[in-house]
Amino acid sequence: MSVVTMERFRLVGLLSERREIIDRLAALGAVEVRADAELQAELSRELAERIGGDAAASVDIEERAASVRRELDALNREADQLEELLPVCQRLNETKKGLFPSRPKVNLAAFESVLDRRDDLLTQAQHLRDLLRDREQLEREIAALQLEQQQNAIWVDLDPKLQHYQSERVRIVTGSFANPKTFAAARIMLDAHESAAHLLPLDYDTAERPATRAALVATPEDMPAALQAVRQIGFVRSPELPGRFTYADELTALRERESRLATALEEVKKECKLIALMERAFALLADALRHEAERLAAEADTLTGERAFMLRGYVPAHLYEKVKDELTAEFTVAVENAPADDAEDTPTWIYNHPLLQPYAEVTRMFSMPHAAEVDPTPAMGVCYALIFGMMYSDVGYGALLALGCALLLYRFKVRGTLRAMCQMFMQCGIVSMFFGLCFGGFFGNFISVLSGETVHFPTLLFDPMAKPVNMVIFSVAAGMLHIVVGLALKVYNLWSIGDIAGAICDPLAWIFILVGGALYLLGGWISTAGLVLLATGALVLLLFSNRDTYNPIKRLMSGLGALYGAINYFSDLISYTRILALTLSTSVIAMVVNILGTMMGLTIPGVIVFLVVMPFGHLLNVALSVLSAYVHTARLQYVEFFGKFFTGGGRAWMPLALRPRHVDIEDAPQDELKELKPVVEPLRTRYARFTKYIENN
Repeated sequence: MSVVTMERFRLVGLLSERREIIDRLAALGAVEVRADAELQAELSRELAERIGGDAAASVDIEERAASVRRELDALNREADQLEELLPVCQRLNETKKGLFPSRPKVNLAAFESVLDRRDDLLTQAQHLRDLLRDREQLEREIAALQLEQQQNAIWVDLDPKLQHYQSERVRIVTGSFANPKTFAAARIMLDAHESAAHLLPLDYDTAERPATRAALVATPEDMPAALQAVRQIGFVRSPELPGRFTYADELTALRERESRLATALEEVKKECKLIALMERAFALLADALRHEAERLAAEADTLTGERAFMLRGYVPAHLYEKVKDELTAEFTVAVENAPADDAEDTPTWIYNHPLLQPYAEVTRMFSMPHAAEVDPTPAMGVCYALIFGMMYSDVGYGALLALGCALLLYRFKVRGTLRAMCQMFMQCGIVSMFFGLCFGGFFGNFISVLSGETVHFPTLLFDPMAKPVNMVIFSVAAGMLHIVVGLALKVYNLWSIGDIAGAICDPLAWIFILVGGALYLLGGWISTAGLVLLATGALVLLLFSNRDTYNPIKRLMSGLGALYGAINYFSDLISYTRILALTLSTSVIAMVVNILGTMMGLTIPGVIVFLVVMPFGHLLNVALSVLSAYVHTARLQYVEFFGKFFTGGGRAWMPLALRPRHVDIEDAPQDELKELKPVVEPLRTRYARFTKYIENN
């Protein structure tokens, strides 16, 4: 349905122009370069036939890939190191970037030429890292000096020679405690032991200066044990002074040293800020290095001869002529295309209407469609939005979700996967507003509570809170339609590849059973038509579920086993009651918030409570409800929907392209190619070509 037609791409060019050719292919962003070791011999022969030369001189693709691996690792390592410096540069430059900052724009020439400054920029980056290490070292030294100053400042007013007033039989060690309590505890502990060790206070115990400094006096024999004992309680020995210096002299020396280190630190910071001004150049070089690594990997995937090289890969059919014209106009090359016939190797690129394309992210999170099957994104996208809207059904909440996503899209201009998710959730918010009208939800029952139950928000269908049984029926009916759509896609898939019997005898028969059963339950005259459909589907399954045997007994037994699968469909339908659960949970939480916000009435405290509780409560409910609806809707797609028809296992198309992370390239040729509408090949044609390839090989 929306799988873009791929073609095999081959290019032969001069070896001297290989770098420029690969750079041009990257700028176009339209060709995926593929290495295939199994085709090496064939490519070598083709190269010899096309351009002559010694084909035996070709270097094996895998061996050449191994030979450049060290260079690739070096490029990626350098890019990682530069990216690690970017947040540091932002802090040094004191640049405030928002949650979704805009990226600087550069032209293609500037992007390609930044590699000429590679050595200089890498040298500056290394110098910045060295300066940062020096800054950390200086800061550690200054902190250590400040701590040492604090320790010395305690002893400035005391005689530093006190420690020298000792004899052969007396040793004196000065120190301090954290508080008087620890000093008293240490003194009691020493007095309790039979030793010639005493702890003497060096301060008068006053409110202004608690007695925390002390002198430990002991004999030489008792001093080690006494010192160890008081240290366990918190005794900190006073600093030892060099020579006959006083503590005041030592404190002055420490402050002078701190001043010198602080001056050196300021110089280092200034130099760091100067280099940090190169933040944009670092970011540009990091992107260029990653692109250079991708280019080298592409070179390693080419087959190289003495004077020429061959490159193979895949290109979308609608881009081939544009790529060919761009290359032949500038280089000496021979380019050819051929239908992609190997389903296992052919990459998949899914293209849909802009409204449905964001839902491709949901498909990719499960698996890319195989090149020989239908793309589930269009049908899944519609079903996803509808089921999400049912679960999240509230006009107010849907409006908040849609407006929030619109703000991210058009004000902050988010990009990549986040942009696709915002586009998807904006649509889901709009659908939620519709179902909010159907079920009468506007921030829960906000209108009713605010008006004292005199005014109610209009309800087009029914209120799930008042009629939960109706909501159960509605949820199961939605689930049945969802499953039928999945089975219909399986019918389409099998019919397109020529398996008409399989389409009729399996998915179509189950469609008859499900639809017939639903019509039968409605009663009245339509129940007769439903019974006919149900019986027809059951009979087809019973007789033709096993078409590989002509034994009637085996067929009937296989048919009974297939009919037993109705239990699985029943459990799938029950799974859709989660729509009821999430609808009620959103409504109940909103009702609780409304009650809490208005319970104090129209008073000053009530207004304050209202202004605090209502925004916080409803925003919290929005966050929880969006997360729950997203997870459970995706679960219904992956299990109940995809399980009916989707195989997956495809390989995403990854062209050689410019993919900068930190800058935007303004004049890249790949932007022009995006405007060309892709060619979508019918599934029947693709399958026939892939089948022929399998038969021939």
